[in-house]
Amino acid sequence: MPIVDIPTGVDGFTLPQAFEVLADLYRRVDEHAARLAPALDLLCHAGCSACCRDSVFLTTLEALFLLNHLEVAFSPEARARVVRAGVATFQRHGDRILAFGHPECPGAPALTGEDARERPAVADRVAAALSLRFDCPVLDDAGRCTAYAARELRGRLFGVSRLQSRDEFYACKDMGRHLEGREVRLMDAEAVAGLLRLSPLTRGEQVIPYYVWRYAALLA
Repeated sequence: MPIVDIPTGVDGFTLPQAFEVLADLYRRVDEHAARLAPALDLLCHAGCSACCRDSVFLTTLEALFLLNHLEVAFSPEARARVVRAGVATFQRHGDRILAFGHPECPGAPALTGEDARERPAVADRVAAALSLRFDCPVLDDAGRCTAYAARELRGRLFGVSRLQSRDEFYACKDMGRHLEGREVRLMDAEAVAGLLRLSPLTRGEQVIPYYVWRYAALLA
């Protein structure tokens, strides 16, 4: 089954329609980020992949948007490389990744045996996420994102937003130090994420290797 044909679970709301809503949110965030960026003097540049080696989380809708991009825009060989990298990362860190739970993954093969076992809830999700590091499977050897146009919301907010509930910049340590003490305008990352939650398949989150592992059979 092509990714785009997976049902959303919401009557009358297809995945292509959900993708349109998500793409519009991405567009608005990108436009706002472009207006904020000049005053921030961002340290980010092509090949800087600090935010791509952390355990960045995304919803199932965002993951399917990304995986659909792999189906449409990648050659079979390039897509296979991403799948191999994603599955290998999951196999290395599977127990820690699965501790974050199973978001709804319609159209993916059913979980069985040990994979389906309930694990204890993570006591401190933020600390656990910060300690889980791996290369995103869509990074190339030069540290560039090969699926930049389809990257998740958190990736778009990185460096140009703030986590109000934690009173900290949503940025890498270098960027945080760069912005510390400066009067700058930033987006509210949590408020923007709230807009995402208005769409289907956005109630749970996992890391990209998890979704690549769940949908590997569809991407082969």
